[in-house]
Amino acid sequence: MKTLTIEGVTVLAPETREELEEAVDSGQPFQPPADLAEEYGLPTDAHVVDGEDVGVLDDPNDQE
Repeated sequence: MKTLTIEGVTVLAPETREELEEAVDSGQPFQPPADLAEEYGLPTDAHVVDGEDVGVLDDPNDQE
């Protein structure tokens, strides 16, 4: 599975249904393709949750 770096954070980039299922099960951040996101009811914009712009979530492992 490919990965992307978004604002310094490495995320999984699934391209198939199987890869999307693996990404969800992994617990790691991921960016699904728009068609699969819509099909699975996932947000297509990672910064918007329930219509509210939440920005980038903090990494709980980042101790700066």
